[in-house]
Amino acid sequence: MRDRADELKETLTRLDREGNYQAMLPLLEEAAGLTRDKYGDASAEYGAALNDWGAVLRDIGRYQEAEDAFIKARAALEVSRGAGHPDYATTLNNIAGLYRLWEKYDKAEEFYIAALAIYQKTLGEEHFLHTSACNNLGLVYQARGQFAKARELHLGSLERLRESGNRLAITTTLSNLGQTYLSERNYPEALRLFSQVKDDYGELVGTGHPLYATALNNLGAVSYLMGKYDEARHWYEESLGICEATFGPDAPQTAAVKRMLGQRGAKA
Repeated sequence: MRDRADELKETLTRLDREGNYQAMLPLLEEAAGLTRDKYGDASAEYGAALNDWGAVLRDIGRYQEAEDAFIKARAALEVSRGAGHPDYATTLNNIAGLYRLWEKYDKAEEFYIAALAIYQKTLGEEHFLHTSACNNLGLVYQARGQFAKARELHLGSLERLRESGNRLAITTTLSNLGQTYLSERNYPEALRLFSQVKDDYGELVGTGHPLYATALNNLGAVSYLMGKYDEARHWYEESLGICEATFGPDAPQTAAVKRMLGQRGAKA
């Protein structure tokens, strides 16, 4: 007979594939509790469960709760794995991603660099986790207006990922590179990349997934800046429907799309 942990794992895998983060939250909390009870609060298993829970809290905009989960994960993994282990570095990378979304860029850079040092020493620069952290660090530089540094990291990540054949990671990197071109006002190149990203995400994760909504938002932004107001409104409206279904009507992601639609859609 299957136990509850196996049932949760199967359900969470399905919900993650669908991008149904709201439905995942209570199940992740339950899974973390079961893992703590079974393995203890200083175990690697509990640290991993907390990382999973924190990542979804982060992605739906509940940043303080995500930080609490990641800090507990870091403590558990420091004891169980050690501060030089890749699993510990992954927690640092998760914390860095939280601070990037929270717009605490100095702290984000600090944690990304710390994670990169561990990945480089234990896994090497060609490993996917090192490449992913480089890509994410590029987003910090982009947010600071350091576009040359951001572009260098994104292009380097893209080259290594193309060798690996990881299509989802390649698509995300193309999206990040498009964001840099958008910030540099290279709108035709940004539009080309965002259009490709939309098609690729639609094929890889489906047209109801949050990643697909991100691609629509990016198309809305570049269309607006190119004076294509009707197109911008169309992309934002489609994204809003996905965000409301995935994150909920009051989530930060949904509010951001509503704000863009109000500000930019009015010109359509």
